Amino acid sequence: MKSGKIFLWLLLPFLMTSTGCNGNAETMEEHPVTENTRISDIISDPLFKDYGRLLFPADTGYYSGDTLGSLGLTWYSNINSARTVA
Repeated sequence: MKSGKIFLWLLLPFLMTSTGCNGNAETMEEHPVTENTRISDIISDPLFKDYGRLLFPADTGYYSGDTLGSLGLTWYSNINSARTVA
């Protein structure tokens, strides 16, 4: 569906220019983003300031999974997590 593709195109530049987060006090600038990177780590990373919450649907009912590798969106099912983090 078109809205899912738009969402991924908005998210992709942030993930491609960032370089990771491991859930500690360190930021994405210090660790690469992988399929095991937690969605909550991306949302709360200081790199995105207050905008990290806008990278994923605000209502958690529209997505599932805890990591980028397990991310599922209600309206878009063709997510290739390896390509997203590459």
